[in-house]
Amino acid sequence: MKFSTSIQAYHASSQSRQSKPATAPVDITVSLPSCQDGSTDLLKSLESWFQLAVFRFEITSGVYMMEPWEKITFYGLMFLFFALATNAIYHHMPSWTPLAGPS
Repeated sequence: MKFSTSIQAYHASSQSRQSKPATAPVDITVSLPSCQDGSTDLLKSLESWFQLAVFRFEITSGVYMMEPWEKITFYGLMFLFFALATNAIYHHMPSWTPLAGPS
């Protein structure tokens, strides 16, 4: 039968794919990057670390595909949301907590 030979061919091809060796584990380390010239200037190192963090955030969240005006709007709305959420949390804390705001 043609049907049974196609199943056998599929089964044989899937077994050959399973016998391939696994890839080596990837080592992911996070550290503050050094400057291009090899100096250990703290401000340049922190600046490059911050640029890398922003780059990773934009790639992960998809913000890198937005136009500049869309990025400004997105970041502005996110800042507004977090500012209002922080304000609401601060002002609605129970009075017995040390962080409670004016009632």
